[in-house]
Amino acid sequence: MRVAELVAQLRPVARGVHLRVPAGESDVRRWETTGVAGLIVKPDGPVAEPAVLARLNAVVAAAERMRAPSSLYGVTRTSLALAAWAAGVTQLSGDCIGDRFGDDILARRFRLDDLYAARRP
Repeated sequence: MRVAELVAQLRPVARGVHLRVPAGESDVRRWETTGVAGLIVKPDGPVAEPAVLARLNAVVAAAERMRAPSSLYGVTRTSLALAAWAAGVTQLSGDCIGDRFGDDILARRFRLDDLYAARRP
């Protein structure tokens, strides 16, 4: 089943369907017309930070064209969190964000002070 058809079936019973962009996917323009409410990137395995950021920039640009949020799950480094935030990602989760943001399913809108809240005793 194609993504657009699946989203159309889920839309009446869900607040929004977010699409996790497949690992290694560089051309995300095809997802723009599917009706998804947002795009999610998750680093899969030990991926170099520049590769994640390049992929993330493409997702953020597509999400902006869709007027939808972009998310990065599984953030383990402060530098990646700051780079994602600067790129326009609105939802982050992962170990360096804090316990309440650590579960993929519980990602919330990210504020810069959340990054430092994770380090407070």
